[in-house]
Amino acid sequence: PRVAATLAGLALVALLAVSVGPGQRAWAQFRREKAVSVVNRTMMWRVALNLWKEHPLQGAGLDSYRTQYPQLQSEILAAEPKAGWNYVVTWLPHENYLYLLCETGLLGLLLFLGFWGGAAWRAWRQSAAGDRSAPALLLALAGLAGISLLNTFSNIPPTALAGFLIMGLAVWPA
Repeated sequence: PRVAATLAGLALVALLAVSVGPGQRAWAQFRREKAVSVVNRTMMWRVALNLWKEHPLQGAGLDSYRTQYPQLQSEILAAEPKAGWNYVVTWLPHENYLYLLCETGLLGLLLFLGFWGGAAWRAWRQSAAGDRSAPALLLALAGLAGISLLNTFSNIPPTALAGFLIMGLAVWPA
């Protein structure tokens, strides 16, 4: 009862904070910025899909997104001048699976997902067998899988290293 009342009180305070005065203006600005982010990410994802369609099985090659993005984006902007697109300067699509798909193709994405799935399966089995560190590995794998839907971690060295370390620890013999 106390925890529920405390949480309800915090939710009410948060609701009031974004409903009046400076909080309302900050919330409105946040929503406007996120709307622009959605448009920009949609453009990045369209470019990634267009690049993948050119080489579906093996991909366009490592670093191809960064080098081909300007040309592919300009083609979309020219073909759809009234679509409300923004010109976006970027070097990755902010979606890990699309990034892997366009650069390494279906083969690379399936290899990556196979390794990831194998690591998650192994962590699940280790957890069921009583390994006390396995749930943390499984949770980390799930977190990286989820965040990969809205960002790219595989090309950022510290995050990529952590992700592959977690996968490696999950498949390491007990």
